[in-house]
Amino acid sequence: MKILITGGAGFIGSNLAKKLIARGDQVVIIDNFNDYYNPKLKEDRIKIYLKGCQFKLYRGDIRDIKLLDKNLPYDIINIGGDKEEKLTRFIEVVEQNLGKKAKKKLMPIQQGDVPSTVADIRKLRKLGWKPTTRIEKGIKNFMNWYREYYNEMKQSS
Repeated sequence: MKILITGGAGFIGSNLAKKLIARGDQVVIIDNFNDYYNPKLKEDRIKIYLKGCQFKLYRGDIRDIKLLDKNLPYDIINIGGDKEEKLTRFIEVVEQNLGKKAKKKLMPIQQGDVPSTVADIRKLRKLGWKPTTRIEKGIKNFMNWYREYYNEMKQSS
């Protein structure tokens, strides 16, 4: 199967890409490598984490129709959990994994922020997929990866 992953240089996208490639799927990644967080993390995920994997990478924005026209037709499938999660729950889980409380400055909702999120996974269910990683495990996995990444970067510099 040929699969397009948007945000494929991110933590979730790159993990998904690696699993799909290992399964034998053809993977196309689109990522704009923006500075929402350090773009070097995304660059290193592509260079290090996906090293040896066969995939096609397009650097660009998913909203760029010309870029998409090169890669269509695709079926768009939202990947995520089927349980609604509030932003405050994400923060609580991060606090638990850090072993300390966050210093919160509550402000009005910002552009791009959502008070809660849930993925529409009906198409995934038709393919036989169901979510198995809950927020607690997913955040713990991410934080472990993040610590390892920065420890390796410190040692190599």
